[in-house]
Amino acid sequence: MPEGPEIHRAADTLARAVVGRELTGAYFARPELKPYEHLVYAASSHEAFLRGVDAALAERDPDRVRARRASVEDSTWDRIAQRVAQILSD
Repeated sequence: MPEGPEIHRAADTLARAVVGRELTGAYFARPELKPYEHLVYAASSHEAFLRGVDAALAERDPDRVRARRASVEDSTWDRIAQRVAQILSD
């Protein structure tokens, strides 16, 4: 999970996509993302989104950092490729 400049770049990308537009809600549209819901800051308004981005960038709780890293530790491109290869071979 990105913790340094990568998260800033991701946040900047999101900001470019939504700044100046009305954000009326944010939710997990895909059930596959539901397990990550407790690891992110959800927002239901533009202001809440910006507060969430600020909170995420300022987050220093080592338990949350560990939880985020643990949630994605098996999501390397090599692991994903192995899972796809296994699915295709079945």
